[in-house]
Amino acid sequence: QAAMAVTSSLEGRRPVFNFLPSPASSASALAKQPEPQKAAGANESSAAEAAAAAAAAAEAAKRTERARLEEQQRVEKVKTEELARLEKHSEPLRLYLMKFVVPALTGALVDVCREQPEDPVGYLAEYLAIYSEVSRERSL
Repeated sequence: QAAMAVTSSLEGRRPVFNFLPSPASSASALAKQPEPQKAAGANESSAAEAAAAAAAAAEAAKRTERARLEEQQRVEKVKTEELARLEKHSEPLRLYLMKFVVPALTGALVDVCREQPEDPVGYLAEYLAIYSEVSRERSL
């Protein structure tokens, strides 16, 4: 009695979701159970419904798989197109780096390895500054 009073009081304030059927709904489910004579006919129709549901589920699975494969193909196509576009747009930058940056930096790094200074970063900065001045004078 006390438990029912507490339950009704709590449910009256706000809904309680405990994922268990309430005593009233379990009693109504017992009352709605079919009689044995009706159950035989229901079994035949439920078997047909189950077969139809299984066929529908198989068809839905096929559609889902087909959609997944189409999406995967679309993603692969987009990746390929993006890679081609990236290669095309990065070509001028690559050419600039190969023409101006790589020769200067390679010589500077070789010199740093040969000299092995105390401050390699400072040595590299000084080397590149001098290289810049010398290459500027050559171009004039």
